[in-house]
Amino acid sequence: MNRKSKTILLALGLCLPMIIFAQKIVPVSTTEARTIIESPHGNDYVLVDGRTVSMYNEAHIEGALLINAYLDDAAEKLKPLLAKDTIMIYCTTNSRTRVLTNHLKEAGYEGTIITVTNGIRAWIKKEYPVVVLEEPVQFE
Repeated sequence: MNRKSKTILLALGLCLPMIIFAQKIVPVSTTEARTIIESPHGNDYVLVDGRTVSMYNEAHIEGALLINAYLDDAAEKLKPLLAKDTIMIYCTTNSRTRVLTNHLKEAGYEGTIITVTNGIRAWIKKEYPVVVLEEPVQFE
């Protein structure tokens, strides 16, 4: 095998996983996220809250699944969602969103990841609806 062939094979070997496991990451504002959530096609995604249980109990977006990005089992909890075409993730400031996005990439997720760039703080500031749990959820 000549040098050119080896170079091409090496390039394919390095790039192929990125092509096969390519996903689309779409950052959106809270206003755009609300539009998606309230659209008639809003069932075509799963919504993930990447914060802690106490934060989730204080206020979360209706329908959000809680997956604390900083817990050791976060990547495992994301596995059942890998079959979904679109996953929308939010947290407080976007740091947990990045962690969950990285877990999805590492798991080979091929769908679209929507990241709410300004998080739940902006959602609340805009006075968009949230769920406040009177009976706190006790998991983790």
